[in-house]
Amino acid sequence: MDLRNNIIVDNGLYGLKVGLDTGTVYGVTWDYNDVHGQAVDYEGQAAPGKHDLSAPALFDPSEALAFRLAEGSPCIDAGDPIRSSMTPTEPSAT
Repeated sequence: MDLRNNIIVDNGLYGLKVGLDTGTVYGVTWDYNDVHGQAVDYEGQAAPGKHDLSAPALFDPSEALAFRLAEGSPCIDAGDPIRSSMTPTEPSAT
């Protein structure tokens, strides 16, 4: 599992909680995320990735529930540069 380019903010108790009940976590990576504003941002075997942020995302308040980033947000251009340059795949017509 690869968790990249996510904004996890003001989610209540936990931001990213991994492996507390399962022992060792195999094959899980996380990086280039903004995890901020929970009671506990990282829990269990989760820890900040090398490029993770912990800062307010600064959503644009002019559009309720649109979740657009406001000018000056630390999340703008902070994603994985390799993954963000990829184009999404169109769903199959079958």
